Amino acid sequence: MKKFLSSLVAFSMLMLPVIPASANFEQPQSSLIEQHYEVSKEEFEVYDEISSEEPKAELRASRLIGIAIRILVFSKRIDYILDDDTGEKLVYNKEDRDKAKEAIIKYYLKKGNLEHRDVRDDGTVSSGEPISFFSIPGGNGKSIVLEYGNMGSGMVHIVTRHFLEYWTGNPTTNRGAKNSFFRPDTEFEYVEEIIEDAVKENAKKILKNYDEFETRDYDTTYRGNEYRVVLSEGRVISVYPISYNQGKER
Repeated sequence: MKKFLSSLVAFSMLMLPVIPASANFEQPQSSLIEQHYEVSKEEFEVYDEISSEEPKAELRASRLIGIAIRILVFSKRIDYILDDDTGEKLVYNKEDRDKAKEAIIKYYLKKGNLEHRDVRDDGTVSSGEPISFFSIPGGNGKSIVLEYGNMGSGMVHIVTRHFLEYWTGNPTTNRGAKNSFFRPDTEFEYVEEIIEDAVKENAKKILKNYDEFETRDYDTTYRGNEYRVVLSEGRVISVYPISYNQGKER
């Protein structure tokens, strides 16, 4: 009997699936997302009564968080409903802008794009502080700059508006405009890769408009997905996905 049980356990171990450590996960494919905003006082009051015990989204190292089949944007939280067999809902609560700023500063200090002297005694950084440059092909030394930014432009804007983990509750204000979100656990470096790709793909257009004061959109396809890079006067205003996790007001 003991010999039989030992054989059974050994057979079970052989049947366990093995995930290769070199597995490479790409960004998600396109999906239609619905976006909701409360518009009445009653709806805001109803939301405030929602239990605080709602499970908060966690980035689990053992599992890749995929694209959403629906994104519901409320006044103080986002419901990220996964496009899989479980239909699991991840909840991202409205965050204070300081959380995003601290994460950005920490990342770029470690990367070497910021120096400790760039950080003031109160822990803040000048909104115009450059954190990355992207050379324009054929531009005779001209480049696009990504600044630390503020709530209206640059990296702070990108992270607080389009990163679920750092979302500060500021929806797109222009009527008919769409808000979108990067997939959970997207790295800041990925945003820079998108900018670099957009600058290369749209070099001629960017150079033509380089000295203009107007804000212009430049789209690019990166790793099979479409993104929009918004530029003005050689500066990055925003970056966001346009082929997945895109909000649609209803």
